[in-house]
Amino acid sequence: MMHLKELLGKELYSHVVQKLGNKQKIVLISNGDWIPKDKFNSINEERKLLKSELKEKDNELIHLSKEVQRNEDLLREIKILKRLNKKLKEKHKNKIREIKFDNSLNEYIAKSKAKNPELVKKLIKLQYVKLYNQDPLWIEQQVKQLKETDGYLFD
Repeated sequence: MMHLKELLGKELYSHVVQKLGNKQKIVLISNGDWIPKDKFNSINEERKLLKSELKEKDNELIHLSKEVQRNEDLLREIKILKRLNKKLKEKHKNKIREIKFDNSLNEYIAKSKAKNPELVKKLIKLQYVKLYNQDPLWIEQQVKQLKETDGYLFD
């Protein structure tokens, strides 16, 4: 880059410096335009500030994108846990239903005065009872049938 002194020559340069004084400085821009040094400095400072702010915003975006990724991971994990929870609830619900059925069956067998309740329970065709929504009528019919065919099991 050429200096102003080289462009104007010594004589003209000294006239320009006298006219402007020592306080005013001039900067040469590559396209040949001239601007005051103060304006150049202020624009340059503004540019540096904007560049710094842009870098800061880029860092914020990177941080936010990481946060979004963490949130997405958490949402996926929540969905998985909800599915597992639903399966677990269903499993517990079925287990409770089974326990209630088993208790009802044991109670009915006890009321029927079975000598060996466990044996009577094994002889009852539970698949039919469960098939018909655990209807006590089916249990009653099967116990009656057992009393007729295997009366020695009851008092």
